[in-house]
Amino acid sequence: MQRTWLASFILFSLILSTCALYYPDLTHEDFDSVIDGSKPALIELYAPWCGHCQALAPEIERLGESVKNNMQIIVAQIDADKDKVLSERFQLQGYPTIKLLSSRNTTSDWIEYTGERTATGLVAFIQNHTQQSIKLIPVETFVVELTDDNFDKVVMDPYSHVLVEFYAPWCGHCKTLKPQLEKVAKTYHQVKGVVIAAIDADKYGKLAEKYRVTGFPTLKYFPAGKDKKPMEYDSSRMAIAIVEFMNRQVGLDLDVGGELLQDAGRVEVMDNYARDFITSNISKHESIRQAAEEEINNQNLRGQLLQNARFYLTVMERYSKNGGDAYLNKELSKIEKELKRKDLSPHKRNNLIRKQNIIKFFATIKDSEYLKAQAVGDALDDDDAN
Repeated sequence: MQRTWLASFILFSLILSTCALYYPDLTHEDFDSVIDGSKPALIELYAPWCGHCQALAPEIERLGESVKNNMQIIVAQIDADKDKVLSERFQLQGYPTIKLLSSRNTTSDWIEYTGERTATGLVAFIQNHTQQSIKLIPVETFVVELTDDNFDKVVMDPYSHVLVEFYAPWCGHCKTLKPQLEKVAKTYHQVKGVVIAAIDADKYGKLAEKYRVTGFPTLKYFPAGKDKKPMEYDSSRMAIAIVEFMNRQVGLDLDVGGELLQDAGRVEVMDNYARDFITSNISKHESIRQAAEEEINNQNLRGQLLQNARFYLTVMERYSKNGGDAYLNKELSKIEKELKRKDLSPHKRNNLIRKQNIIKFFATIKDSEYLKAQAVGDALDDDDAN
């Protein structure tokens, strides 16, 4: 009896796990098998380049994740810019287009949604036409909401680098920026001393006037330190560009989402000195190292980027004193062994990866120089043979 119950439970769990109700990448190839009229379905036809679609994306995703607990509603997203079959089938006129199939046992009775582009608005629309109840999952946000009461405490903190968005609730560009800014905030939410914040400048007009905000959205960066003179950010409003900007200001090497960049640790100006160091005679090593140190002092490096740059000097010094190539190989082996430890903290793991990338760069230069020398030697041998 117990085995029968257990088998039934496992089978039921497998059915639930394989019965997807949120399809973020539905195509015409699967459309009719997924949306067959057995359940009401809401679809969004979008284009990746569409600003309104980008603003809507987190709302649709929230709805999609929420219907997984309902089991009676299908939510799907279709890249209609790529999928011309479905674009023509629905006679698409613009992006985003949201449609609801409310009736069972038919796939032709689609109702177009023209309401507010929020998860709450979509839930009300679905419930009105299907009588299905959907409980939205809570919104997780990493953007600090500012007011008159907390602005100075958060933004003027001398130990914090703060990026502030001045927005207006009615502003379309602000709505487009919102999911991008959320990605930026998530990138830095575990980094002490970096804050991504936003303030309703329509509501708190005096603060907007104080910081000379004349349009929406406006992004201003307030550096750490006693002098909190803001710098306006006027580049791309995509998360990747804002993260690159913040990395430069704060001195970090993070990718969007908070993971390390693929070449984390590397500093472009120091790469040049590393090349000179490895390709020069050992008698010139110390003068190159000193020149590299002087360059670091002249560069406006800070934070983790400064630590990364100074590690180049450490590698140069130890390379000269501890056996050259043997030192590089020994250090790489040691780091690889350390990275296999399961008890490593994320902070220590990241620092090891940074060091590994820098040492690998030195080793790569050495290997490439060896291959060049070997190629020259082979060419000379061929000439002698001829």
